[in-house]
Parts: sequence; C-alpha cells; structure tokens
Amino acid sequence: MKLKYRFIIISIIILLFFSGCRNTNSDYAFKCSVEGNPKTLDPQCTASDSSVQIINFVFQGLFTSGEDGKITEGMIDSYTISDDGLVWTFNLKSGIFWSDGKDFSSECIADDYVFAFQRLFRPETKSKRAGEYYIIKNAEAINKGQIKDLNQLGIRSIDRYTLEITLEKPCSDFKALLSLPPAMPCSKEYFESTLGRYGLAADCVASNNGYYVHTWSYDEWSDENNYFILRRNKVNPYNEQSPYSINLFIDPVDERKYFDDGTLNIYKGSDPDEVSELKRTVNYSEYETSVWGIIFNLKGEFSSQVYRVELADAVHFSSSSEQYKDFYGIIPYSVYIGDKSYREYSGDLTDVYGDYEQVGALSGMKMIMPDNTGLRGDIGKIMQKWQSECGFYCSLAEL
Repeated sequence: MKLKYRFIIISIIILLFFSGCRNTNSDYAFKCSVEGNPKTLDPQCTASDSSVQIINFVFQGLFTSGEDGKITEGMIDSYTISDDGLVWTFNLKSGIFWSDGKDFSSECIADDYVFAFQRLFRPETKSKRAGEYYIIKNAEAINKGQIKDLNQLGIRSIDRYTLEITLEKPCSDFKALLSLPPAMPCSKEYFESTLGRYGLAADCVASNNGYYVHTWSYDEWSDENNYFILRRNKVNPYNEQSPYSINLFIDPVDERKYFDDGTLNIYKGSDPDEVSELKRTVNYSEYETSVWGIIFNLKGEFSSQVYRVELADAVHFSSSSEQYKDFYGIIPYSVYIGDKSYREYSGDLTDVYGDYEQVGALSGMKMIMPDNTGLRGDIGKIMQKWQSECGFYCSLAEL
C-alpha cells in the first residue's frame, strides 16, 4: 500500500514547532491548533492524537522521538541490555523535577516509572494501550487479573536513579515503545493528591518536561474560547530561547482564517488551488512522500525467517541516493542479535545465521503489484538486487 502525503506549511514555524520550539525571543508565544478536546492528559489512559500532541510537551519518557524520527535518549544518561536481550537497565538523569507550575515540586526518579507501569497494567485502569506492552514480564497476566501481586511485574527500581525492566522475550522495538505516552512516568505522590482527577484538568497534571499545563479551557457549546496554554517549566533545564508560552487552540472553526489574521502561526493544507495561492504569499515547505512495503506469503516457503532476512538484507540502497532510503520494516520484529536489534546490528548476518539456505532455489515465484502506480522500475531494481546477491529470480505481475 502506498501512503502519499502532500502539504504546505510555514517553513520558519515548522522548525520552531518540531525542533524544540527554538526562538530568539524568550517571551515569544507560539500559536497553533489541536484537533479536538482531549478527554484526558493521563498518559497511561489516553489514545487520542490531540492528547498525545500535548503530552509530548508535558511529559518525557526514557526515550524520545527526535525531529528526524530517530529514537534518542530522553530521561536517561545511559542504558545496558543483557546478552539474552531480556533485561534492560537504565541510568536516569538526576535533577529533573515534577512541576505543576504552582506548589508541587518533586524529583522524577525510578519509582515514578515503576508506579506508571503498575498503573498501566492494573485491570481497573482499563488502559486501551496496555496490550502494546505485554512484552514486559508478567504484564499480560497482571492486566488480565491472573496475577494480583504488582511486584511480580518485570520492572523495579534498583535505587533512586536506576531502573530495571525485564521482558518476556527480546524486542527490537522496545526503545520506540518506551518513547510513547503509556511509558511516561507518573509521580505517585502527585497522582494521589489529585483525588481521582489526574489528567482531567490543568491543575491535575504535573510535568517532567519543558512545559506545564497553565490553562485548559473548553466549553462544548462555544467555538471561541477553547484553548490550552502551556508555559515553560522553569524548574527543569531547558532551552531559554524557546517560546515562553505555547497556545493551542482547540478545533478552530476556520484554520485558514485564523492563520491569515495571525491568530495561528502554523497552517497545513493539501488542496492544490490553496497550495498554489499560499505559495505566492508565504514562506513554505512542501513534502511528498511514498512508502511501500513488500509482504511475503507466510503459508509457503517464506514461513522461514531465514529466507525473509536474506532477501531483506540484500535490498539496501546507497545512503547518498536521493530517491531511496534504507528502511527495515520487512525485517520481522523478532530478529534480535545479542544486545542489538537487527536495525542496530552492523556485522555480517551470516555470522549469526550461518550460511544461508539457498533462497535461490525458490526462483520462479511471482510478485504481484498494483497497476498504474509507476512502480515497475523501482521493483525492477529490487529484483536485480535479489538476482545478483541471492541468485533469486521471480516474475512480476500488475493487477
């Protein structure tokens, strides 16, 4: 399936928004929109895009997703993984504090992650995303009520700044999971002080990131006064050149109108006529991206992981290519080599799998692709890689 995106956006503002909101004026208020009023800003409970947009300003997990999409360290100085890939040990940063912008202030420590994951898997929390983290030891059994003792969950604090997580089996995408909202920490002290209202109002959200929730105003009967105000969290180390305030307007009736009159600093659109019009009046960036994947039929010979890895490993394009970028989505998630996922492994895979079974013996199969996509040339390059590196030949059919 091809995913194609085309949009126009103010280039200066997009750098502010996705690169830590840097600006030379520390009193600057950045203004944008958010789609819909979040029901909650509780990271362990929410699943809505509008919630996530705000949570990413307010909370920080063990890892974070950078502006280029790469997963980088967040709340940690370093981490290690056991040889079998099951035990992850994290050394947390010190001097990172919780703040609600008012009276609450407490250091964010390893116990806050333990409490957060225990909340995530408690049956009474009813988290819609708990199942994504069943890779953690005993998480599924606890979430389904089969184990009552939360201390049996595969996560514990060794000391104030050291956290240990044990998995059921190796997971090459665990770092990515730890960058998402359900894996954000939660202060037990603050949670209990909200008396069941955690995440439901501005005065019931504590931040361990760059901004705290100053105002959350929403009236379902009004189209004028629905907005969030996020203020810079001064208790944590943060870029002083960032905006002092981020104002997010909830469901503006006419984003283009608000953009034109200066109420919003950022506007996204995809209508060709509108794009053409905006090009004449604003600075903009335009993106068009296509993502394709190859799906193997697992009912036959390609049920063998060795075959899939061999073919996937053969399809690499030069990093200098303007058209192609390496992407490892066709490598099964279960491929884990020592303490590194396949994506991080730089050695020769034959050292791991031994000499590949001869995938070339499977020649004669057929690859099917959608018609009228202009992909034949691109697929041809992949097939040439397979022929030269694996001795594997297949035919191509457009349907």
